[in-house]
Amino acid sequence: QKISVTGSDDNTGTWTIATVADGTLTLESGEVLVDEIAGPRITIASGCPKGNIMVTAQRKLFLAGNLDNPAKVYYSQSGEVTCFGITSGLGSGGTFELIEGGGPITCLEAEGKNTIVCHKRDAIIAYTRDNDGTNAIENFDTLSSSFDSGAASFKAKTALNKSSFFMSGIEGVKLLEQAVEENILMMASITDIIMPTLQNYDNTNAVATYFPPKRVLLIATDDENGDRKQIAIYVKGSGSNMNFDISIDDIPVADYIVDGKDLFFVS
Repeated sequence: QKISVTGSDDNTGTWTIATVADGTLTLESGEVLVDEIAGPRITIASGCPKGNIMVTAQRKLFLAGNLDNPAKVYYSQSGEVTCFGITSGLGSGGTFELIEGGGPITCLEAEGKNTIVCHKRDAIIAYTRDNDGTNAIENFDTLSSSFDSGAASFKAKTALNKSSFFMSGIEGVKLLEQAVEENILMMASITDIIMPTLQNYDNTNAVATYFPPKRVLLIATDDENGDRKQIAIYVKGSGSNMNFDISIDDIPVADYIVDGKDLFFVS
């Protein structure tokens, strides 16, 4: 486990615990702390894991994308998004590992008040963290376990009200709301009409956003030649009556920025 020392004149930094004995923590070989007088400025806390897939929910930071543990999700202590130490009770930090679907976690998103949806390329798993008033109660529900069922990347998702949309690796844009709320495993693509065009696209670096003034979902991705394309999906209606108008344009979008009524992209 990593520990982080702050507020020290000589020992500030991140260190790795090798062994633990009664009253003694021994660091990895080559890591040395020097003698120091205790003081109120010095804090020792669990070190932060590194990852690039993050979502906040339940006053915690959930993090994935760690290169050493690509199928693991870390979560912080409640209200302390830089401390992942394991304590007791509902506020503790911790981890869980997902073996369903194999491969790395590609995306995290919060659904409802207690659920984190974890995407892999070939699986979608809902992690629900409930409680009995004192202890945390964890539940795992595999929403889908099939080839190309999950989001292609951590930026390949966006949302409209309570509906979650994401870009998969091959089948195009999918709607998640129904699978979560009704606990069913079927998730149909909403871009079936352009599947012959999308089937050879490389969605590894897909990004998505929703632009409210136009009620349009925008997904930028690479075609079979590596050229950047933008898929625009105009949303009409709501709930079960939603329908879509779709177009594909040659716009070199690397990422989007929505700022109020203005939409920007960086190339």
